Amino acid sequence: METRRHLYGLYMVGKLMETRRHLYGLYMVGKLMETRRHLYGLYMVGKLMETRRHLYGLYMVGKLMETRRHLYGLYMVGKLMETRRHLYGLYMVGKLMETRRHLYGLYMVGKLMETRRHLYGLYMVGKLMETRRHLYGLYMVGKLMETRRHLYGLYMVGKLMETRRHLYGLYMVGKLMETRRHLYGLYMVGKLMETRRHLYGLYMVGKLMETRRHLYGLYMVGKLMETRRHLYGLYMVGKLMETRRHLYGLYMVGKLMETRRHLYGLYMVGKLMETRRHLYGLYMVGKLMETRRHLYGLYMVGKLLETRMAYMVG
Repeated sequence: METRRHLYGLYMVGKLMETRRHLYGLYMVGKLMETRRHLYGLYMVGKLMETRRHLYGLYMVGKLMETRRHLYGLYMVGKLMETRRHLYGLYMVGKLMETRRHLYGLYMVGKLMETRRHLYGLYMVGKLMETRRHLYGLYMVGKLMETRRHLYGLYMVGKLMETRRHLYGLYMVGKLMETRRHLYGLYMVGKLMETRRHLYGLYMVGKLMETRRHLYGLYMVGKLMETRRHLYGLYMVGKLMETRRHLYGLYMVGKLMETRRHLYGLYMVGKLMETRRHLYGLYMVGKLMETRRHLYGLYMVGKLLETRMAYMVG
C-alpha cells in the first residue's frame, strides 16, 4: 500500500506518466474515458479512478517507447527455451518461493498478502468488489453472458461455464489451490531465477521471431493492422462500443474472424502449434534481450528499477 501509488492495475511504472499517451496497457484507451464504465479489462482497481490517468492496461512503461518495437504482447524472453520445462501456463510455481522476492508477476507480491483478498488474478483490487458484477477478470462484463459464446476471457471457451470454477486468473488452474501459495503473478517458475535474466513478462518464446509477424500485443494477427484502429489492447476503445458485443477478452473480433484460427487466447497463433511447445503464456518476443534490462515481470519497467527495492519481498 505504501508503494501503492507505484502499483496500479497489474503494476504500472515510474515515469510512465511522460509517455503515457503512448501506453495504454494491454488494450489502450483513447476516449475510452467516456465509455470507461464499460471497460474493466485486465486490471481494475478500487479508487483507481482518481489515478486512472496513471493506469493503462497490464503494464505501462517509462521510456518503453524507445524499445516499444521490441515489446509485443505481455512481452517476453530470449532463450527461455532452456528453462521451458519450468514454465507452465501463464504463471506456474516451482521453488519460486525462495526467490519470490525477485518475482513480480502480474500483480504483486511483497506484503500484498495482506490485501491479497482484494486482488484476484489479473484484475480486481480495492473496492472493485462493489462493481465486481461488472468486472470479470480477463474477459467479460455486464450481460456479456448472453454473447458469452463469443467472449471467453483470455482465450476462449465453449461451455467453459461448467468448469468456470476451475478458471482463475488468465485462464486457470485445477487443484492449483493447493500450491496457490506458490503462485504469484501470472506465471512464475521454479528455479527460473537462474535464467531470470531471460524471463521478463509472462514468459515466452525463443525463436518465436519466425511467427513474430503473427504475434502482436496480447492478440494481434497478420494483417490485423488494417483493423488495428479497432483493436486496442485487451479489447477496445473508441467507438468500439458499437461492436462491443463482439469484442471481449484479450483479442477481438471484427473481421478478425478470418484470421481467427490464428488467435487463441493470449497466445496461440496460426501454425504456432509447431512451436507450441515453446509458447506458453502470453508469449512474446525474441531478441528482447537487448532491452531486457528494462523488462521485469509483467510490469516493472522504466524507472521502476529505482523503486525496485520497494517492491522486493523478504
